[in-house]
Parts: sequence; structure tokens; C-alpha cells
Amino acid sequence: MGEKVITWLELKKHITKTDCWLLIEEKVFDVTPYMEEHPGGSDILVKYAGRDSTDAFKNDVNHTVFAISVRD
Repeated sequence: MGEKVITWLELKKHITKTDCWLLIEEKVFDVTPYMEEHPGGSDILVKYAGRDSTDAFKNDVNHTVFAISVRD
């Protein structure tokens, strides 16, 4: 099965607590189901929603090795 292509226009539609997508290293993640479980809270996810969050994920926020491995 091929990968689905998400356009920037589509990504930018998903920027709320009830519909939140992040782009990290060229992959789009729907993080909506993890809002309540996220250790940093939902506000940080919404802050970076709908855009390329790679730099924030890798550098601005101190993620554990486990968090990084789950993403892959």
C-alpha cells in the first residue's frame, strides 16, 4: 500500500485540541488521541499543530529516547 500524500493546505486544517496533526520529519501524525496523555500537556501539541514541528520535536522540547523511538 502506498503512502498517502497530505498537502500543506490539508495539514493546516488540523490545528485544534479536538483535531490535531503534526508534521515531524516528513511524516504527518494525528496526535488528537494523545491530547490528555501527553506529558507536556495538550497546549504544546496545539501550539505546533498544522505545521512542520520537526525542529520543536527534536530541539525545543526535551523528548525521551522512548518518545523518539515510538515516532518511528
